[in-house]
Amino acid sequence: GLATKDAQRLASQFFVTLDKGAIQAAELNTAFGRIAPLARNVGVSIEDALASLATLTIGGVKPAESATQLRGILSDLVKPTESMTKAFKELGVASAEELIQSRGLLGALQALNQTTNGSTEEIARLFDQVRGLSGELALTGRGTNAYREAFEALRNVSSDLVQKKFLLVAGQHGQTVDREFNK
Repeated sequence: GLATKDAQRLASQFFVTLDKGAIQAAELNTAFGRIAPLARNVGVSIEDALASLATLTIGGVKPAESATQLRGILSDLVKPTESMTKAFKELGVASAEELIQSRGLLGALQALNQTTNGSTEEIARLFDQVRGLSGELALTGRGTNAYREAFEALRNVSSDLVQKKFLLVAGQHGQTVDREFNK
């Protein structure tokens, strides 16, 4: 289990993801549950995983499909194609885990793209599943700035954000109840 401080930070990060992405709390819970085990095994940080979900959803991808795309990316990284294995060697790493550890998820994807000189056809040889390829192109293309913004917000979030959100909601509901009783 998580320590209380860690659980509060994770809950606060979920609120940031809700604010940065186009995703509802129940959808985030389901999506995160689908990608968390694989992300953890590959060495993807919580910030990278949540920034990916926020970026993909704000780009118009439905939350369930965003999770599928992110799982596709991670699956392709864990089970690399021959082209990706060559790209790892070109980058001086032996595995996706090593690349992610040194550069983070977005940096790893961008480094892999650089080995292709930006050729979509060559990137497709690295990410041979269409869902992984779609997610990879969205994160490293038009979604890069949104990803960085979400990542920074997630990395710098205060653990007490969850408490502030709770007090805000409790205050709003308290005012509603008070109005109803005093009619």
